Amino acid sequence: MKKGLSLAVAICLGGGALFGGTILTPVDPKAMFLLADTVTPDALVNPSFIDVTAFQGQTINLMAIGGLCFAGTSLVGTPSTPCKAAGGGAPVAEGVMLAGIFSNNTTLLGVTSLQRVPGAVSSGLPDAADPAQYFTGIATTNSFDFVIPQVGVNVAVPFGAVRLWFGVLDSFYKDNTDPAGTLGVQTITPDAASAPEPGTYALFLSGFGGLLALRRMRSRRS
Repeated sequence: MKKGLSLAVAICLGGGALFGGTILTPVDPKAMFLLADTVTPDALVNPSFIDVTAFQGQTINLMAIGGLCFAGTSLVGTPSTPCKAAGGGAPVAEGVMLAGIFSNNTTLLGVTSLQRVPGAVSSGLPDAADPAQYFTGIATTNSFDFVIPQVGVNVAVPFGAVRLWFGVLDSFYKDNTDPAGTLGVQTITPDAASAPEPGTYALFLSGFGGLLALRRMRSRRS
C-alpha cells in the first residue's frame, strides 16, 4: 500500500510515475503551456511535466496516450456522451493533440503571459502548429514546442534541459474533457528494459483512483 501511495503523490506533484524505464504522465485536458484565453479566462490548470536532468544528451521516446473531447457535452463531460462537435451537433469521437517543450529551468509564468516558458530550449523537432487564441486571434506561437503523436516520436534531450512540459494544443481549453481519464504521455527512457502496453496506463489511473477512494474511506472512519 505504501508503494501505491507513493505513486499517487508523484502524480499529484506533476511528475508522472516511473515503471522501470517508462514514465507515465497524466495530462489534464484543460492544461497547456501556451497563452490561455483572456476574454473568458480558462481554468488555471498548469501543464504536466517530467524532470529530464538525468537524460540530457540522450534520446527518449514520447507517445500520446488516450484521448480527449475538444468540445465536451458539458464542462465535465459524461462517459456515455463525452464529446460533441464544436458549436454543438452530433457526438464525435475523442481525439488527441498533445505537445511538449523543454526548458532549462523550472519557471512557468501565468496564463496571461504570451511566452509562459521563459527558459524554453529547442528540441530539434519541427515547431508545432500552435493555434491562435480563440476569442482574440492572438498568435500563441512558441518556436520551441513540438507535437507528441500517438505513434510516438524520438527526441534527443537538449543539454541544459531540466524539465519537459506536456499540454494540449488548442485555442480554447475550458470545454475540454477527458471522461475516460486516459489522456497522457508515455516516455520511454534509454534505460527501459521493457515498456508497458498502452493499456497499462489506463489500469494505472484506475488504481490511482482506487487508492484515493480507499484513503478517503479510512479518513472518515478515523
